[in-house]
Amino acid sequence: MTRRLRAGLAAVLLLTTAACSSPPEDDEQQERDRAVAWLAEQPAVASAAPEPTVYGDDQDDQWIRVATQPGLPDAEVLALVDAMQQEVLDWDRYGGSVLLSVDGMETVIRPGTGHQALEPALWLRGDGRAESATVGDHPDYVVTAAPCEVFDLVADYDERAGEQARTTREVRSGDGSAWVRWTRSDELGMELPRDAVAELDGLCRQHPGTRGWVEGQAGRYDEVRGAVLLDPDDVTLEQVVDDVDGLVDPEPFSRGLLLGWGGLRAGADVFADTFSGQRLEWAETALDAGADRVLGPPDPGYASEPRLTQIQVSDLDAWAEVHDRLQEVAGVEYLPIDLFRERQPEDQLAADGELHSASPLPRASAERRLVAEVAPVAAVRQVAVSTRVHLVVDSDVGDADLDRLLRATAEALSRTDEDQLGDDVQAEFVVFESLWDRYLRVGAVVDGEFQPDQEAEAGGSRSPDRFAASWARVS
Repeated sequence: MTRRLRAGLAAVLLLTTAACSSPPEDDEQQERDRAVAWLAEQPAVASAAPEPTVYGDDQDDQWIRVATQPGLPDAEVLALVDAMQQEVLDWDRYGGSVLLSVDGMETVIRPGTGHQALEPALWLRGDGRAESATVGDHPDYVVTAAPCEVFDLVADYDERAGEQARTTREVRSGDGSAWVRWTRSDELGMELPRDAVAELDGLCRQHPGTRGWVEGQAGRYDEVRGAVLLDPDDVTLEQVVDDVDGLVDPEPFSRGLLLGWGGLRAGADVFADTFSGQRLEWAETALDAGADRVLGPPDPGYASEPRLTQIQVSDLDAWAEVHDRLQEVAGVEYLPIDLFRERQPEDQLAADGELHSASPLPRASAERRLVAEVAPVAAVRQVAVSTRVHLVVDSDVGDADLDRLLRATAEALSRTDEDQLGDDVQAEFVVFESLWDRYLRVGAVVDGEFQPDQEAEAGGSRSPDRFAASWARVS
């Protein structure tokens, strides 16, 4: 047989084989369907269906979610897993993974997974303090429980989880008011910050309304931060201010402890100094007017003297009332006010609202009118007024909304005293590009004229041209 003939026969054979065999993704789908059908036939299984995993955004990356019958005894759960290893998870069959839910407590079962992997989920179910346990991407596991049960449950759960290569777990309340997130790695010496958790657990036992959080890890890499949030129904502000050290011990929190009482927040070391005298009067005025929280410094080194660092508001009407009331009692005192539009800010001591002002704004001021005009536009991410107008919007803002925003800016500049503005830049515009997950400066207003940002233009962004055209239309 000639070499040319042999090559021709080989080519025909390859084409025939390719035509007769199905694509790998079809084979995987068939194996998954067969596995689901087998699982659905098992008496111990209440439901079985494929779904995308929690790892990444690839919809084709799937596992099979299996829910056992309610109240299925531990022995029968383990027997089901053994059967799954033989009939479903064998590499010659399905070879994928199963997300097993036992009365709401989840575990990922992979080929070769033993009974030990199920121990935390089965223990949580039997213990009764947990409400659910779900597998995640980060954290790797999230357990929910009643607020004060969170701090009581964590240490026992960590023990039941057994040795860990490197796993991040979280135990939290359903409303998010209490949570503990820690990374455990026995090999790297990373462990649950038990002393910090015990501090909150003890406070919860003494004052049931206590909420808060612990984040980080103890051990070789000691990085623990947290918050203790006290309920006014449990303890008075006077009691807190008079004896902070007697109430909470910040020592286990190597990266700082946030102390809260009602709507007041500050670092534990500076809480008493921050909320006293005139500052307390301003804070109480803001809260009475509708502010969600009033913040102080995180630690003594943050500022040379005690001061209020942020007043947080989540309602536009309340935002206006806060400005009016503080204008009456504080004038133009430095009191940063941030509006977190239609959302509650997280319990942290550093957060940026969508609308920011450095001090209470008079009702008839250009800044107040600017905020009132731009706040309803959904594309607005932030507007701040100080020595310039700083406007951040989504890059896909519609032309009509963009004109509205820039017209309001132009009108605000025309009404603003020149002495209040900076020597050069009067307004600065930034867009958020969701595709690239980045903020991009697109230009500024200098002496009434829009000047596009050269780097944004060089990078090929369309935003500078859109802003230039809009400014020309409205200014």
